[in-house]
Order: sequence, then C-alpha cells, then structure tokens
Amino acid sequence: MAREYAATAGYRSDFGDVSGRNNLSACTVMLWENPDSEDQNGHLLYGGSGGTGWLIFRRTSAASGYLVFQRDCTTTDAVIDTQQNNLQNVAANQWNFLAVVWDLGVTGKLYTGDRTNPPAEPSSYGTQDLGSGSSVSGSGQGNLWVGSRNDGSLVHDGEIAWVHIVNRALTENEIRAQWLKPHLVNGSVLYTHLGIDASTNEPDWSPLATDGTTTSATRTDHPSTIPSLYGHWRRSIQVPAAAPTGQPTMMRWQDVKHMHQITGRRAF
Repeated sequence: MAREYAATAGYRSDFGDVSGRNNLSACTVMLWENPDSEDQNGHLLYGGSGGTGWLIFRRTSAASGYLVFQRDCTTTDAVIDTQQNNLQNVAANQWNFLAVVWDLGVTGKLYTGDRTNPPAEPSSYGTQDLGSGSSVSGSGQGNLWVGSRNDGSLVHDGEIAWVHIVNRALTENEIRAQWLKPHLVNGSVLYTHLGIDASTNEPDWSPLATDGTTTSATRTDHPSTIPSLYGHWRRSIQVPAAAPTGQPTMMRWQDVKHMHQITGRRAF
C-alpha cells in the first residue's frame, strides 16, 4: 500500500513533534516513492516549522539542485543536492528508492535506486555542505510531515509507500540491506508503511511508537512494484536485541495483532 499526495494543498501525513526525531545531529532517511512528475517542487519530508529543522525535496531542475536535503545548523546549514541527470535510476512513473545519509560535519550523501538497481550515489554533487556548529530544532519546534511542508504547501506529486528514519549514519551496505528487505535497526526512530491501515492512521513500528495521521492523501496499491516490501513482516516488526538504551526491546502487542489482522499473515 501507499499514499497518493497528488500535489494538492493540504495532502500530507503528520507524525507529530517528537524530540527523538527532530533534534538529530546525524540521520539516515530512506523511502520508496513513485513521482507523477520529476520536475516538481514537492516536499517528500519536512521536519520543523517555518524554516527551522530539516527537509528533503525536489526542485524543478534548477541550477541550485534537483534532489535536496537540508538541515539547519547554528553556524552553517547542511545542504546536499545534485542535478536530475546525475541521479542513478530515478524516473517519473516508477518506484524509486531514495536515501539520505548525514552526520554533522562528517558526511553527507544521497543514494537512489529502483526495483532492479540497488541504491548508488549520484555521479556528482552540486552541493555537499556538511554543516557546522550544532543542529537546530528540538521538541516544540515543529512536527514531522510526509508529503508536504509544515503549512500544507509544496505537496509531493506522486505516491510515497515506506519511510524509515534512523538516528545515525548508515553505511552503504546497511542501506542496500534495507532496499528490498526493509527492517528495523538500532536507532530506528520512524518506521512506517504508509497506507497499510485502511483508516487515516499510519502506524509507527519504531521503538518511539508515535503513529501518524494522514489528511486527504488517498490509499493506493502497488501489487508488484516493490516485490519484497511487504514480504518480510517478521523482520520488520522486531526490534534488534541491542536496542538503544531506554527504548523497548519488544513491539507493542496491539501493533503485532493489527498487522496480522491487515495482512492475514502470522507475525511470527
């Protein structure tokens, strides 16, 4: 399942204001998306409010970048972008795997792939500023939005199926391990399959367990587009044994039961 945001104002999914996500100084963000158009200004994710926080978006084939990640920092903002023709295996009207890896002042990379081609870095970057100072934003400074900006504008034109945010920089091998067999890892702070619930609720199976709510975006199917995305339930719902300090090592039973009800498959 997925959500179609359709470049329509107000279409979005809201995962709330959670300090475990909006105060990150390192992160990996991964998602599957099917854009109706490559030339758009749609926001895939937006964390923060009024320019404070972080975001991933497309810019209409502008000289300043096409696929863009930005994270606000106290001294110099982190900005990672590249031109459309430098991306690997990304096109409109197909399912694309996108990933951003960032660690303040240390690393910043983009990865893209599709159903058959594993995630790879672009042939070149337009900007690769890693940021300096400290990351800006924290609890009380804005929700995490999927599909649009915080004000409901600049909506993504197309579908988004799966979003996984980790609070550390993953290696290329770790990202490729998520490509067709998505699963929780140490540091997961959002893990959702958009549209898996027939209602507007979007379950978060990360240890933070902060479910989201979708407004207007319709629920859609992609029966064979991402072959393995929903075929690894057992791996998806288990938190690794070495969960981060203070986080639970078991998923909520209601989520396990809910997944079984939706899919008709045994959870274990």
